[in-house]
Amino acid sequence: MEEKRKEASQPTMLLGAASGEVEPPPGIVPPPAYALVRLLGRGGMGEVWLARDRTLERLLALKFLTNARPADVVRFRREARYAARLDHRSIVRVYELGEVERQPYIAMQFVDGPNLGQASLERGELLRAVSTIARALEHAHAAGIVHRDLKPQNILLDREGNAYLSDFGLARDVKARDASLTDAGVVVGTPSLMPPEQARGASHAIDALDRPDGAASARGDRHEVPREGP
Repeated sequence: MEEKRKEASQPTMLLGAASGEVEPPPGIVPPPAYALVRLLGRGGMGEVWLARDRTLERLLALKFLTNARPADVVRFRREARYAARLDHRSIVRVYELGEVERQPYIAMQFVDGPNLGQASLERGELLRAVSTIARALEHAHAAGIVHRDLKPQNILLDREGNAYLSDFGLARDVKARDASLTDAGVVVGTPSLMPPEQARGASHAIDALDRPDGAASARGDRHEVPREGP
C-alpha cells in the first residue's frame, strides 16, 4: 500500500512531450514558457523544480511559493530582487520573478550538483569553496545586502566543484534599512550557525556579519558546532 502511494505521488510523464517533460502536480502552476522536468526539493513554503526554457532550450531552476501568508510573498519577492541586484559568478543568478494564477515563482540558474552539506570534499576543496563564498559575500556586502542565513544547504556545488551562494530569503538591505519583515529583537536564520549578535536579535549589529567559516564548521571540518537539546 505504501509503495502505491509513493508511485501516485510521482510526476506523470507527458506522452508526446519534449524529452523529460512532466505534468505539473496539484498546486503547482508553471509559466507557459517553462516545462517541468523533475522535483529538486520541497520545503514548508514551496518547491523547487528543474525546468526547461522552451524558447532558449536551457535548463533552469523554478522556485514556487505555496501555502504562503502575505508576509511570505513579500519576502519571496524581496529574495528575488536582492539576488537579481548582485552580478557575481559565484551567486546563483535570478532570471525572472513572476506570478501565474496568484502563485509566485522565481526562475533562476540551475547548479547541477549537491550542496555543501551533501558533498564529500577534501580539505583543500572545502577551503576553496569557502574562499569562493567569502568573495561572493564581499560582493553582496558592497551592494548593501547581508545574507543572514549562510549554511551548507545554501552553498551549491557544480560538477567541477565550483561553489555558488543561494537563497536570499532572509537577506537584509542595510542601505535601505529594510526592517519591516525582520524587526529588531526578532531572531532570523539558522540557530546553530548564527553569530551571537544575530542570535540575540541585535539586527543593528549584524549588518556586516556573514561568516563563511560557519558553513565549514557545520560540516565538522573545522570544529564541532555547539548544539543544544538531545
